[in-house]
Amino acid sequence: MLSAHSMIVVLHFLGVLFQAQPPVEPPSTVGIYAIVVADERTGPVGTAQNKDGVIHLLKSVRESGIPVEIEVLDPQAISPGLMVRRLQDLDPAKMKDRTLLFYYSGHGARDPQFGHYFQTSFGQIYRSQILAEIQAKAPALTIVLTDSCNIEARAKGVMFPVLGPIERKLVRNLFLQHRGTVDINASSPGQAAFYDPTGGLFTASFLRMFGKKEDEDALHPFDRDKDNFVSWEEAFKKLLTDTSIQYLSFRDTALTPNGPLRIANRQERTQLLNQLSQDPMYFGSLATRSDGKAPAKVAAGRKLRLGVNVEQDLNSLARFWDV
Repeated sequence: MLSAHSMIVVLHFLGVLFQAQPPVEPPSTVGIYAIVVADERTGPVGTAQNKDGVIHLLKSVRESGIPVEIEVLDPQAISPGLMVRRLQDLDPAKMKDRTLLFYYSGHGARDPQFGHYFQTSFGQIYRSQILAEIQAKAPALTIVLTDSCNIEARAKGVMFPVLGPIERKLVRNLFLQHRGTVDINASSPGQAAFYDPTGGLFTASFLRMFGKKEDEDALHPFDRDKDNFVSWEEAFKKLLTDTSIQYLSFRDTALTPNGPLRIANRQERTQLLNQLSQDPMYFGSLATRSDGKAPAKVAAGRKLRLGVNVEQDLNSLARFWDV
């Protein structure tokens, strides 16, 4: 039988041992396989810059020690057939433990009957067809990000540079430690996804999300439930807010008489006058944590919002995100 002193020593040892154990992180996929599609042949001005920004992000992720394979489709030959063939060529055995990231930059539109589609140089393909090909390969995590309109319109202007050091833990949370599908487009039905010569507003917001924060040990500002994990629901809320705020600045500058941003095209100017915000949307439901824990509860922005007046909502959004 242990003496009181020995019992205290054992309990102290166990306490130290318990405190020394790092928190258990959700399981990760073994890496990322990325397919980058940018229709430079007929896509909006800034399509090539979108592609370069996404490739830069993926290379930064790889340099941080996370395995990343990048496949860039020929930007002068983007077609429905090319996209389908590359997806069909993927090895299901390789995909089952990986994250498949599919990024598309170019024109898009929405058919009332069949839904969103990509309008490429050589024909159109419905988003549902792309998803079906991806799901046939059953990757552990699917991330589809598209910077294309739900109607066809574009504009030219100036945006802020977004490239820089990345936040590795945020990359792990969002790109490796979820399971299911994340399917996000740059705008909601009836909205244009605006571009300028430096790229799309949505892509800029997405890239900016991964900027390195000053204190690596602090909770991430997106982590609203303070569980030291950023879910896609939390990230989407930030992406929605940042894109909408960027759009307001873009719109105000474009509609200012004698301002630095000139919109000569009547269709583009009419769209800017009528479109109060640019709201990214997601299709279906967002992927969940790989350890099965329930995602953080997000009060607003979880589902598609139509006709959001960001000029009215801006203050509440800024308070929610401390921007």
